[in-house]
Amino acid sequence: MACNELVIRIAGEAGEGVISTGDFLTRAAARAGFHLITFKTFPAEVRGGHSVFQLRVSSDQVFTQGDGIGLLVAMNEDSFDKHKEDLIHGAKVVYDSSVYTPEVDESVIQLIGIPFFALARDELQFELGKNMIAVGALARLLNLPLGEISIMLTKKFRRKGERIVQRNEAALELGWEWVKKNLGDEIGLYLTPPRVKEELMLATGNEAVALGAMAYGLKHYFGYPITPASEIMEFMALHLPKVGGVMLQAEDEIASIAMAIGASFSGVPAMTATSGPGLSLMSEALGLAGIVETPVVIANVQRAGPSTGMPTKHEQSDLYVSMFGGHGDLPRVVIAPVSVRDCFEQMIVAFNVAERLQLPVIVLTDQSMAVRTQTIPMPRLNNVKREERLLWEGGEEPYLRFEPTATGVTPVAIPGMKGGEHVVSGLEQSEEGRPRYDGETHARMTEKRFRKLKEVPSMVDGLLQFGEPNADVGVLTWGSAAGEAREAVKILASRGQPVAGLAVRLLSPFPMNEVLDFMAGKKAVVVVEMNYQGQMASLIEGRQGPRTKIHKLNQVTGVPFRTGEIISILEEVAR
Repeated sequence: MACNELVIRIAGEAGEGVISTGDFLTRAAARAGFHLITFKTFPAEVRGGHSVFQLRVSSDQVFTQGDGIGLLVAMNEDSFDKHKEDLIHGAKVVYDSSVYTPEVDESVIQLIGIPFFALARDELQFELGKNMIAVGALARLLNLPLGEISIMLTKKFRRKGERIVQRNEAALELGWEWVKKNLGDEIGLYLTPPRVKEELMLATGNEAVALGAMAYGLKHYFGYPITPASEIMEFMALHLPKVGGVMLQAEDEIASIAMAIGASFSGVPAMTATSGPGLSLMSEALGLAGIVETPVVIANVQRAGPSTGMPTKHEQSDLYVSMFGGHGDLPRVVIAPVSVRDCFEQMIVAFNVAERLQLPVIVLTDQSMAVRTQTIPMPRLNNVKREERLLWEGGEEPYLRFEPTATGVTPVAIPGMKGGEHVVSGLEQSEEGRPRYDGETHARMTEKRFRKLKEVPSMVDGLLQFGEPNADVGVLTWGSAAGEAREAVKILASRGQPVAGLAVRLLSPFPMNEVLDFMAGKKAVVVVEMNYQGQMASLIEGRQGPRTKIHKLNQVTGVPFRTGEIISILEEVAR
């Protein structure tokens, strides 16, 4: 029996190949033309701890990693116990029958025992091949192309030598043949391929961030490793030099943003990426970029908790620090993509805003979006719109770097331009760039810098609307939580319960008037965000005219919302 959609969860201890098993299946499903989205979580420790890889495969577009599990692959008994409560009625459990046997009601749950460890030990004398046996077995169960997986396997292991490639190939084929011989074609897990194959590519949010920056024309990337943003730097190290760019690992986050500002000052697009702790360290340099009016883009990939927190877990709690972090009145733009595809597109927007308005732009993603893999339409690079910096054209008059203009943007003289010599510092300055400490100059220059923000709404598609706009119940969200909110609204619509939806992309300057317009006349609005305080909801409270009841849906569990949680509260407030 075939199905159009399946949620697969693979669980086990770190070192059992959970993540690599999921990666192989994901790429095989994508090459077969399926839409998919993944979620993975792993321990912060180098060894030990529990790892999870979840994959939702569908013939149609999907917005989330899915709620209930249709297929659980539990590498050990503890993994089964941790996830059995998420099994849906009729789910199947693939388990290592050489290690344990789950206790389930087999009228509700179907067990599929495959002796992964015993096969690896006895047939191959290669215990580490257990996960590749699992990949082969699952490929057979799901009707995924073995040849594609074999090609991917060779690419992954060839640097380790031909012998390692051959042993993993043998494990892959052993898993496939064992299922064919012992289980046949009656298991009922075959996925129905999509009727029309689209031209899709597979990317993580971090990869999409890097690709978007490169599509704009990024030339200099400076970074320091920090989970979960490190993959951006790794991608840049591998690919940016291919297009004439430079990636440099700095000694810390402070140095990385300082280098990016310096490179941008010399006239080239530049960026860095970090997570919450790193953004806190960058706050003074962020102010420097603002006061010297130098464009720079910072990708902040949020993770859970203050201080070091939970580096490998998901949260959306950096809204306040991204919007308001730093001393003094600092103009900055904050953009939050709502999907992996949007990461690519909003990075281009971020560079356009930064370069045109000569100010810092923060792109706010999160752990869930950063490490998930998702199929997205193939980007068309010939459609990329690139705004460029307003350059000084020279002249007989002395160059005034900070001369007031109607937009607040002053033409910039790149170092080396004849007649454009000037000096800037982190001090408040006059039009010429000379330090000034009088109140009149400070007020005039502060207003000049903030004047630029008036252009931002016309440059950023700051709101994503979905659902039924005139419904009397609404859901309001931002960032990756938009995926779960969109799916909840879609499901409720299919049940005859209309809901209005709004995801805010442009967080600073915050589109308060548009948000209040969305809320006006509604009986209730649920604000969905992955933080404890309800940070966006708190920005809105107290600003309504005719008061709309705000319900906050918040959690700080380290994993994304379930669609069902959003559906439940929307049904409750609609009563």
